[in-house]
Amino acid sequence: MTFLEKLLNYYSISEEEHAREASFSSLSFLPDISGCDEVQKAIARLRLAKDKKERVLIYGDYDCDGIMATSITKMALSRFGIAADTYIPSRYLDGYGINAKAVERVASDCDLIFTVDNGVAPLDAIQAAAEKHIDIIVLDHHSYETAPEPVVALVHPRTVGLDDPSVSAGFLSYLFSHALLGDRDPYFAVLGAMSLISDAMELESYNRLAVRLALRLLNRIRYSAISLLTEATFIDEKVLGMEIIPKINAVGRVETTSKINVLIKYFCEDDPVFRAEISEYLFAVNSERKTLTREAAERFPTCEEAAAVVVSDLPEGLNGLLASRLLDQFDRPVAVLSPDSKSEGVLVGSLRSREGFSITDFFATLPFTPLAGGGHAYAGGVSIRAEDFDAFKSAFIAFAENHPLQKETVEAIPIALSDITMENYKILRSFGPFGQGHRAPIFALTVNASALRYSYDGKRLQTPLGQNARLFSFRFGRGSLPEMGTVTLLVEFNLHEWREKFTLSADVVDAK
Repeated sequence: MTFLEKLLNYYSISEEEHAREASFSSLSFLPDISGCDEVQKAIARLRLAKDKKERVLIYGDYDCDGIMATSITKMALSRFGIAADTYIPSRYLDGYGINAKAVERVASDCDLIFTVDNGVAPLDAIQAAAEKHIDIIVLDHHSYETAPEPVVALVHPRTVGLDDPSVSAGFLSYLFSHALLGDRDPYFAVLGAMSLISDAMELESYNRLAVRLALRLLNRIRYSAISLLTEATFIDEKVLGMEIIPKINAVGRVETTSKINVLIKYFCEDDPVFRAEISEYLFAVNSERKTLTREAAERFPTCEEAAAVVVSDLPEGLNGLLASRLLDQFDRPVAVLSPDSKSEGVLVGSLRSREGFSITDFFATLPFTPLAGGGHAYAGGVSIRAEDFDAFKSAFIAFAENHPLQKETVEAIPIALSDITMENYKILRSFGPFGQGHRAPIFALTVNASALRYSYDGKRLQTPLGQNARLFSFRFGRGSLPEMGTVTLLVEFNLHEWREKFTLSADVVDAK
């Protein structure tokens, strides 16, 4: 069986279907939401704002999805003829989402508020705006039970028929920009696709196509706002997800002022000097974020509980990162809570888990009502009174004891050493991009243990295979694998770049 045939079998797709997917080479293949009622309501209200020269405020969010959605919407409204103001809230000064205080402070003298990635039903904000005769358009992708009233329009995956799979706010903003302008701007499409990755949307159907097309555009056009945030000369979804997007997210996690608003100018205005300055700032903030998270994780070298529950003095914006890191470290459900910077006597936290422990099910078992809580099965957020912490911790540990994490079953594709070639890597990439809901395959490689080679200090598996390919692992060094006989290695293909030279690496993730 050829390498291509193995992949076709793994993904349960025919060669004809695979070829047809690869033939979708234009942004015109992406969804068109211009005929949706809520979209037309929003466009009609924007047309009125343009004719009456009203003041419009775009109220965004501080994560990458919110930044992308705000930037796309601002540029689209500018081309439409509306010079809209923007505001990205500070996690520490403003909290999450638009609220009545925000309406009073930053939006009291505008005529129309366009919220993006702020939740669907900020009722206090809607009421405060209505009292001031300010209209609201909501563009969002979070779940809701009842549509908010009164709002002019609700542009949402459910109202535009894109809820299977659901889309990010940034990608929805791109689709709305096309409906508004009748133009599929490639830069908008790239920003929108980035938000699909940053918000871990399912990479199926139109979402995977959007990311695939965006990566082609990005590697051809090299938009400076994005390429300045990486040293890689070839950008794929891993470079976006591990290098570029974390720098954008780091500002909202670490910065305690409103400086995050510079990111809108960074993405919207082609100012080389300003972009160079801000890109350096993003590198520095991300470095600070990594240091703070690493130092916090080092305070917890062991965990004897069924689940790790931590009250940390880490800035609350880093709770999720620490929780994810401890989940990987201990392989147990984790809840990391910090004192709320805005409310005395309140703890805010992030929860992380895997298959077996549902965070949403856990919330239903709490013996008290949290101040706020939500998320999905494996990632959530919570806000509780400090006095309820002991009850929260006991409930969390009890639920973990009764709902242990399940070991993920990995279906590996058997390959030989001769399959590890650049040609086969290109074939693998034709099935990408990979991510949530469409994982890159793991390969099973059975080799003679005596043929394995290690780094000089013995800490790394480092076996050259010829033709710019290698077997590699930081996890397995000399002594951690048999020295004789055969060993089966579970590997994933990665392309490593060093000084503009590329090496195909079969990175070992486990051994049998």
